[in-house]
Amino acid sequence: MGDQTNENWTADPSPSPKLGGTIISISPGTSGSGQGRITTGNGARVTLNGKLIAIEGSTVQTHLGTSTTVSEGDSLVNM
Repeated sequence: MGDQTNENWTADPSPSPKLGGTIISISPGTSGSGQGRITTGNGARVTLNGKLIAIEGSTVQTHLGTSTTVSEGDSLVNM
């Protein structure tokens, strides 16, 4: 746990004004990147160099402050 994740995102659909309005400011923007952090690893407590290995189903705290789950990858650790 605690390993960083590299993240890239794009707003889809991109924000647009309705009925002739104007958007003054969009926060955090229409796209960006940053580093999140793995908050849960694997149930078997398998580690590499003292850190839990993230697998499919692991939880990540994103750099935008939300939580998400790893949806692709391996669900087993083979060593």
